Amino acid sequence: MLTKDEVTELAREALKKMLAEHGPSFTFPADVIWQYIQPGISIPGTAKPHQPKRLMKEGLLEKTGGMVKAKSEARAGSSTAEYRFGPTLVPRAAPATS
Repeated sequence: MLTKDEVTELAREALKKMLAEHGPSFTFPADVIWQYIQPGISIPGTAKPHQPKRLMKEGLLEKTGGMVKAKSEARAGSSTAEYRFGPTLVPRAAPATS
């Protein structure tokens, strides 16, 4: 059984793969993250719901404010929060000063 920290580490690596594959402007529901985990690793469903909050605290993920349909088979079609890569992965431009 994976610990919460091990699951978070897997999610971090998945986000990096997603960024490399889709680019910095990609937006997604949180359940897409699990599609980028190495094959053969099983993440218990109970370990997934709190991961976005942990990833947001690290600046790896942030909510866009929008809602999208979930992509996983278990949640397909359910309305859920939309995310984008956080400033740790995609640095934001500093606001212009005048």
